Amino acid sequence: MSCRKTASQTAPAGDIGKEPGGRGTRFGGNRKREPNTHARRFGEPSQPTKGLDMGEVDNKVEQAKGHVKEAVGDLTDNDELRDEGKRDQAAGKVKQKVEQVTDKIEDGIDNVKDKVDRRDGN
Repeated sequence: MSCRKTASQTAPAGDIGKEPGGRGTRFGGNRKREPNTHARRFGEPSQPTKGLDMGEVDNKVEQAKGHVKEAVGDLTDNDELRDEGKRDQAAGKVKQKVEQVTDKIEDGIDNVKDKVDRRDGN
């Protein structure tokens, strides 16, 4: 028989899993949450994030498909497939640049709107 006491023998049932002193962080019991955690998980991020949107993902996929087609065309000596792969890659790159320019223009428009709103006192 061991002289060591189990958690149920040393602490009331409601305190199991809590650190001594009642802080309750050992097993995540009464841990304090960071402010605005819900918004970060489910709503808009607290700070703008730099990530890929679906358009960018589609463009990257198109470029990757182009690489694969070009490689297969090289391996099989299929000039038509190789050229199709190069076209797919170029199309993906052009679409990506167009999206980047569109995003810059939208950011500029938003900045102008913000300045006008601040000037007008709205």
